[in-house]
Amino acid sequence: MLGPRDVAAQRILGTVLRADGATPAPGVLVVAFDSTAQEMARAVTRGSGDFSLSVDHDAPVSLRLLRPGHLPQDLGTRRLATDEVVDLVTTLEDRPIPLPTWRTGARSCRGSAEDRAPVLLLLEEARKTLLIAQARIGDPDLSSRAVTYDHRTARNGEDTLRSLLRRVEGPLPETFRESSVEELERDGFFVNLRGERIFRAPTPPVLIDPWFVRRHCFTLALERGVVPVLHFRPTREARGLVEVSGSYRFHPQTLALTRVDFRYEGLSGSERSPLVAGMIDLTVLRSGDHVITAWEQRFPLIGYRSSEGTTTFVRSSIMVADLTGFRSQGGFITAVGRDGRVLWQRDPVTDAMPASRAAARCSERALARSTVAAEGTLPADDSASPPGRVLLRAVWTEPVILDRTTYGAREQVRETLTDESGGWVFCDLPPNRAFTLQWEVLGNLRTLPVTPVREPGGRVPEHLR
Repeated sequence: MLGPRDVAAQRILGTVLRADGATPAPGVLVVAFDSTAQEMARAVTRGSGDFSLSVDHDAPVSLRLLRPGHLPQDLGTRRLATDEVVDLVTTLEDRPIPLPTWRTGARSCRGSAEDRAPVLLLLEEARKTLLIAQARIGDPDLSSRAVTYDHRTARNGEDTLRSLLRRVEGPLPETFRESSVEELERDGFFVNLRGERIFRAPTPPVLIDPWFVRRHCFTLALERGVVPVLHFRPTREARGLVEVSGSYRFHPQTLALTRVDFRYEGLSGSERSPLVAGMIDLTVLRSGDHVITAWEQRFPLIGYRSSEGTTTFVRSSIMVADLTGFRSQGGFITAVGRDGRVLWQRDPVTDAMPASRAAARCSERALARSTVAAEGTLPADDSASPPGRVLLRAVWTEPVILDRTTYGAREQVRETLTDESGGWVFCDLPPNRAFTLQWEVLGNLRTLPVTPVREPGGRVPEHLR
């Protein structure tokens, strides 16, 4: 439950159903207001259509249902007594927002109320989508398979300093490192703390905060003549702090937010580059819920210096670095309901694949379609651990070629977790390259050299028998 206050004395429980009166409606915002129209609490309905709100005692409460692309639906006002629990069942009304006549060039920061109206409408739709999507982060009702990677290259783009890829399964993961509005107000979107350079991203909680809207001017445009886009820029220079500019893109019929992209403004020297940017992708599931499905953040890598054939990472400042690379963090998600039914999948591989763990786990590729997969099982004595899962690392140091690009012989890493029986799968490995498998047993490092074996025909991922 998302809300500015959380007092457990009085609760409003409820279920929201679709217009047919029987199908649960997930991804609906339920907001409680007091008598002065101030928001008291809010929640998002889960896969079962259920929600739970906690409000102050002995207070008149007005309830409203909100969902992207639809007009608000009021549920009336009631006064809650001390320790009262209310249980409601309500049915959604099908009342889409009438599409306005878009005023290209309309701005949020100047002009008449009539000019600002379509911009404010889209900002409210963006807010609803982001609130619903953020509520799905960590929600056990919606599981996912996610890929995150950290790929570091030197300035020439051919020398890979380090490549780390993680695959996780479970609730939808958080996007970027969390930053408070107070931190952003004081330090901006870039800060150098004790030698560590931190590029902050505009996370969903930041994007829905009134501070962000006040801090930026939004201008309406139409992409390809039909897709509403809000471009935003800082309203003013804030004491030389690094800021962000970018755009919101919306579905032309439903007005649901589909993408936020951003770039950093106010960088200096070699940090200034069009690659220093990021994005958040959102989509609506078949259930009607909204989720974040991909995210990416690129920013300059801390520099390194070479001396007598050795490489030293410089954590203090890129000003002392000889080379500057770029670090990427991103994710691609397959959303799955608790019953195992696939709700949405990004970029599925259509090639024929064998009936193996690799086929099930590597149904999408995060880095390149020229990569391969490997699978195997740990020895029985090594697969046991308190949670029943073991962290494995695939490490190699030979040069590799992916998509006709040669990457240098610096450390490359992939990580995965075994299943409860010790089975493991690595996706997105370079083809024709042996690697060293690493894991720990009772604090002792175990290693095993592995050479993948190609299947006949060469059209399917490699895997170990």
